[in-house]
Amino acid sequence: MSNISDQDVSAIKALQAPWIQACLDRDWDALLGICTDDIELYPPDAPKASGPDASRAYLEAFPVMKAFTFEFSKIEGQNDFAAGRGSFSITAEVDGSEVAMNGKFTDLFYKVGDDWRFALVTWNTDNPTG
Repeated sequence: MSNISDQDVSAIKALQAPWIQACLDRDWDALLGICTDDIELYPPDAPKASGPDASRAYLEAFPVMKAFTFEFSKIEGQNDFAAGRGSFSITAEVDGSEVAMNGKFTDLFYKVGDDWRFALVTWNTDNPTG
């Protein structure tokens, strides 16, 4: 049972646009700026990246994204903790070719002061579509 307010849900949804823009711009400072200090990435078929340095290293090695969208299907939480899940679509440049992939994600958020921040990001891909 979720007790976070509609305002909290809206604040978490508002992180979507800056996350997408940071990924497309490869602006890892901006992306890490909306994360907790102990951010963890749980990518598919790779070891987890714990903390901002390991997360930055993983992101810098990630293929260049040409297009990226994601949508939350559900956000719920208790007090200063929330979970969001949904689906995404990425087109990335891999070995000189564009590869499209779809998948799903679960993100965990902590409220730090008045701001919600990504605390854990985990995702996996469906079969590539391109």
